[in-house]
Amino acid sequence: LVDLFIGTPLFMFRGSDGKLQELGQVSVYLQHSRTGPKLSQKLTGFEVFARFSSCIGPLGDVDADGFNDLAVAAPYGGEGRKGLVYIYNGRQGGISFVPSQILEGQWSSQKMPSSFGYSLKGATDVDENGYPGKMLTI
Repeated sequence: LVDLFIGTPLFMFRGSDGKLQELGQVSVYLQHSRTGPKLSQKLTGFEVFARFSSCIGPLGDVDADGFNDLAVAAPYGGEGRKGLVYIYNGRQGGISFVPSQILEGQWSSQKMPSSFGYSLKGATDVDENGYPGKMLTI
């Protein structure tokens, strides 16, 4: 069985004032039977123009609870648009709606944002400690 995560970093949300805001979104499709994946939930970004869901990376089971976890990048989010990576923990029936951690980019020049999290690679135990590591590139 295969689960599917689709990132739409240019997803527009209409706020209570009626104006469109570019927040980005992850659509989570879980496969519970052989009929194919079904839309289970949506994770929406928190910050306008951050490009939430530009990159989505599997983490494996980081918190050792039996469910795989997920990293979602917003490479132009955070203070100074240095970039953010949100860690979502897997749970029974899908992914938590609230991130358990938010990693922040630490460096950016005046002329160009750092784009922290622009590329993600995960679910690899690099140091053989029994936990999958996460690799980020900027």
